[in-house]
Amino acid sequence: MTLLFRQILVCLCCSLMLWRVASAQMELPPPADVRVLIDISGSMKKNDPKNLRRPALNLVTELLPAGDSAGVWTFGEYVNVLAPHQVVDPNWRRLAKDKAKEISSTALYTNIGAALEKASEDFVEGKDYSNTHFILLTDGVVDISQKPGENVAERDRVLTQVLKRIASFGAKIHTIALSKNADQMLLQRLSIGSNGINAIAETSDQLSRVFLQAFERAAPAEEVPLEDNAFDVDSSIEEFTALVFRASENVETAIVEPTGKRFTEQDRPDYVKWFKAAGYDLITVQRPLEGEWKLDAELASGSRVTVVSNLKMVVDPLPANFYAGDHLELKIGFFEDGTLVQNRTFLDLVAVDVTIRTEDNKSGTKRISKEGSPPSDGVFRESITKLKQIGKYEVLVQADGRTFKRQSRQLITLNAPMAVDLEATGAGADTRYKIVISPLSPNISEAKTSIIAKIKGPDGGNLIKSIPFTQETGRWELEVDATRGDGVYEVMLRVEGETHSGSAFRFEPDSVMAEFPRQEASPNEYRSLVNDSSVEQMNETLVQEAVKAPEPSKQPEEDAIAPPITPEMQDQAATEQQDAATEEGSSNAMLWIIIAASSATILLLAAGASYWIYRKRRIEKEVREPVETSRLDNSDEVPSLEESGHDLEDEIEQLEQPIDVAEEPSMMNEADDMEFGMEEEAEPEPKKEEEDEPPMSSPDAEDTDAEDTDAEALADEILASNEKARDMDDEFNLEDFDISDTDDLPAGSEDEDKK
Repeated sequence: MTLLFRQILVCLCCSLMLWRVASAQMELPPPADVRVLIDISGSMKKNDPKNLRRPALNLVTELLPAGDSAGVWTFGEYVNVLAPHQVVDPNWRRLAKDKAKEISSTALYTNIGAALEKASEDFVEGKDYSNTHFILLTDGVVDISQKPGENVAERDRVLTQVLKRIASFGAKIHTIALSKNADQMLLQRLSIGSNGINAIAETSDQLSRVFLQAFERAAPAEEVPLEDNAFDVDSSIEEFTALVFRASENVETAIVEPTGKRFTEQDRPDYVKWFKAAGYDLITVQRPLEGEWKLDAELASGSRVTVVSNLKMVVDPLPANFYAGDHLELKIGFFEDGTLVQNRTFLDLVAVDVTIRTEDNKSGTKRISKEGSPPSDGVFRESITKLKQIGKYEVLVQADGRTFKRQSRQLITLNAPMAVDLEATGAGADTRYKIVISPLSPNISEAKTSIIAKIKGPDGGNLIKSIPFTQETGRWELEVDATRGDGVYEVMLRVEGETHSGSAFRFEPDSVMAEFPRQEASPNEYRSLVNDSSVEQMNETLVQEAVKAPEPSKQPEEDAIAPPITPEMQDQAATEQQDAATEEGSSNAMLWIIIAASSATILLLAAGASYWIYRKRRIEKEVREPVETSRLDNSDEVPSLEESGHDLEDEIEQLEQPIDVAEEPSMMNEADDMEFGMEEEAEPEPKKEEEDEPPMSSPDAEDTDAEDTDAEALADEILASNEKARDMDDEFNLEDFDISDTDDLPAGSEDEDKK
């Protein structure tokens, strides 16, 4: 039996060498933890006169799935718990909606830092809070004191200490500004620094829809497509919720089931639940009839239908914030009863489309599923790259399985790779100007980035300073002082640096006119110095770098190549086979099957090895012939082996190195008339898309090897261009699509090819 197990082990080893198995699989997302922080300062009387914070909170309360965790805090001068942080259930929903009636606008100050600290006081070191989301709503600035200096210091503490602590736990902060007067720079830094979203509700009427954007990032829900006020319900759907944002308050909302029965808020059966608030209706139907349902209403943008089903489409979340040059991978899987579906017949019937829409409603759609070629691991994948225009993008995934339809949407934001902010605070003798430069993109190397400031004083003199990088805060900081008396100081910046892969960039932010002293009535000013042209320059560099970077080869399993089998491995397998035949002469059936399989495997491997040796010798011959011919024709120019420092063994060793171009016919056509160098190398040079400096050779052979090195570099360049062309065919970016200025998705038949 010992030999039997040895035979099984040999077969398993051979199988492992011949096949690759994809190990990464998707999982259902864990329950979300949503913590809502609502500003109740006195300024809200002006910015939210109708107190629409209440229906916005009620919307989140109703949409939260049972089993998630949630809590609500209000803040002004102090922080108060409105609804305790606990698991969502019917009792918690009732409590949260009752407590929402207590939201007011009476507090004196706006203590944003204390609100974030209070809502995160239960954080425990070593625990992962990556699924914890704070939704912060405010209309103002950091305001904890009547002394401006204390407010400035507190704002800086929030951006450095408070943000750093929350982000270190993996939690996200989603910020909502309910006024153009809010500290936009602060809210953007909080969201970007924690990978949250930032949104602005310019009027309180927009508050519920903006709240929904933040909530969807915190607790994404599966939807069915809503087209022309109609949507399909399949047999797997256990419950759906229709969120209807009303375009007109004068038109009654109704829903029509497949039988034609029409229901309203006042006339409906028990299985239809209805919640109506300012601006929207929320209709939930349990165990709905299969078929087409219709909404009889004037729908405003943002209306949607979410479902609870035992057949789920799950889309891995993309980062809320990304930068030019980032490689985003979209993953889509289908789960039935909590298990990832890998049935090829099922997956082959599903058409998966991805649509990217810009803020100005330009869109591009691509079908990422391939009929007859479903993913072997059940996960549909697509890469998103080359986007370089600053702004928000909606990524919409739609699936049509013939008997069911699903969709999912995500909002992502492309930000500038670096932030350059001006802080102008105080007045009179307390005037203070500070410029803060923060690296936002992880692709930027802080160690290889230098920032120079040229300060022109009121007397016309110039001062040039290098701005130091502060390791503690992770920023470059420059204090502008009135070293040459009162007046206007012009500050000009120049940023030069490198990415981690060595690509250089340079840009110049907007200049600053710092007046000393500031007027007594001047409010604190916070604004960005990053201009569009400087962002375009940096983004172009980062995108080009991403295109040049080689992607890992995605070789299908059936194309996997087994490593060469050494003679020792063949001898060992043959010896074990003979031993098995001798010792197990009684011949049980299982053993003979294993022996036959092993023999067949060895024969196949031996045939492969023979073919490999044949190909290698053929390549050697093709490569050696032009080399020898060239040497005979140019005997006066090429030194002898003794003169060049090489011997015959060096030449043979070079020719016996595996030739990467053997499987590229186009490459061999280019290289047939080339003379290949024979300098000794420990390993082949890696392929590069741009020509590198030629490798150094021995002094005596320097002249002879110049042409050889150029030939090798050209060969590598051709190979790299072929690889690049294949990779670029698979890239997904808006430039690959027809872009149309329309709110509607691009129309097309099922037979239409989609890029």
